[in-house]
Amino acid sequence: MQFKRKYLATSILACTPLIMQTVNSTAVANELDWTIGVDNEFVYQDIYSDERQETINSENYILRPQISLNFKSKRSNGFWRATHNHVRRSLQDANITNNYTNYAYGGSFAAIQNLLTFTASGALNYQSAAANGFLVDSFLLNAENLSKTRSNRFGADFTLPRGDYFGHTTKVNYSITESERRENSFNRLDSNVLSVNTNTYTGDNFERFSAQVNTDFSISERSVNGDYTNRRANGDMSYRLISNLGVIATASHEANQIKSQNNVFSNARQFNSVGAGLVWREAENKRIALTWNRADNDSVAEDENNKGYVGADINWQFTPRTQISAGYTRRFFGESGNFSFQHRLKKLRTQVTYSEEVTSFSRLIAEPGNLGVFVCVDGISDLAACFQPSSLNYQLQPNEQFVQFSGQNSEINDDLILRKALSWQLGTELRRTKVSINGRYATNDYLESDRLSRTYSGGTSIAFAIGQKTNISWTTNAAVTDDIFNGERGTSEVLTSKIGLDRKIGRYFDLSLAFSYLQRETEGSVIGGSLGGSLGGGFGGLSGDIQERRVSLTLKYNLSK
Repeated sequence: MQFKRKYLATSILACTPLIMQTVNSTAVANELDWTIGVDNEFVYQDIYSDERQETINSENYILRPQISLNFKSKRSNGFWRATHNHVRRSLQDANITNNYTNYAYGGSFAAIQNLLTFTASGALNYQSAAANGFLVDSFLLNAENLSKTRSNRFGADFTLPRGDYFGHTTKVNYSITESERRENSFNRLDSNVLSVNTNTYTGDNFERFSAQVNTDFSISERSVNGDYTNRRANGDMSYRLISNLGVIATASHEANQIKSQNNVFSNARQFNSVGAGLVWREAENKRIALTWNRADNDSVAEDENNKGYVGADINWQFTPRTQISAGYTRRFFGESGNFSFQHRLKKLRTQVTYSEEVTSFSRLIAEPGNLGVFVCVDGISDLAACFQPSSLNYQLQPNEQFVQFSGQNSEINDDLILRKALSWQLGTELRRTKVSINGRYATNDYLESDRLSRTYSGGTSIAFAIGQKTNISWTTNAAVTDDIFNGERGTSEVLTSKIGLDRKIGRYFDLSLAFSYLQRETEGSVIGGSLGGSLGGGFGGLSGDIQERRVSLTLKYNLSK
């Protein structure tokens, strides 16, 4: 009970500025938009289970009321949207009724314009707890494996714009992530994360000399595996010698510590390094630095052949439409790199990112960074209803988000992981046609158990406007998950495809007809969950190889202001 009260008090305090601003703002300055809708969906489903050697047919009806609220004023903005899914299923031997509610919210309040801003965001959704449920588990297939997951995040951003002598930013965030434990699963999420990030840099009066210091501190309170603390500090100083060429000195510190619940044990890892080299700087967004570095930690001390290593940092904007950034260094786990590429034309946009970080699925769920090139409104993720912004530096509205049309393979598991992730998307929007091609790759090295998992996924979405009121769309996704646990290996290959026809009827109604196909092939026992508790298994539903076909007819009603 004390645990819940602490969360409630934190939530109320964090949301107080948003509430006060809403109450005190004048009606003239405020703008409140709302949208309500109801979907009536009929689904015929045919499933073949290779493990059971049987075919399951079902007729399903889903009533889906929805509401979306969007508020905007001079100093604050926010949104709240919710969807309730009332699912009735007629199976061969039983009738089943289930209810699922999803919601999401977000907002910001500029307490002091251009200086101090408070933010809040959160969501309630359903996450598959099965290791092989990626792209498979849903309200109509293996619903037993879904776990209700809540995330709330509150933050404060303090910014001192670059002045004559220095500039500074501080970001403080507190996130709460928890999931309900399923009867057929042992794993759950129960984590609180406090993070503080700062960046201090020199001002405009320093022509030849520049310096910056970045610090990151975070502590994760975990109910099962013990608290995890991470701190990082990076700094560099450079002096321009001739033209754009200068010298640079760097230093970094990183420490990671895991403590058990009762402080029975404490495991700490540190990594320190210093370096010097050359830097070429034409502007703030055109910089290349190469350094020679020496490191100090336990693994380096044991390596008699260690002579140091080369570090690189690149941040270069070729044109207002094209930018690349990359870095190479070493950290406590070895070599580390990051990469980002953006290319944006009016009709074609490309984004590629690669990162390596120690994190957890609680953090990934609470901070779902999205690098999509399409903007979607009110949580809609259908390509036909999304758009590419006309501006290259588009500012999202409260109810808008960039969508990548591909999800990350998260689990109901709070172990620490060394995650190496690549994500890319290419999108284009023509007069009648929209195309999105995307892909992801992620390697999760579990630091607290003998487990390694990899996920490769890719997808294509095409939407074509036959007329002003009629659209046809096609989406296909594929994923390969490879899992090694205690020396045993399992794989899962999933292919999904869907084709749909959407017709607008009058002002308020839409009629949709869709056909979809799903196929999963598995090999090995670990990914299938038969080893049970080791991976939070003991899952219900259909495991092993399955094939599913659906035909759905949906009538949508929408009313907005």
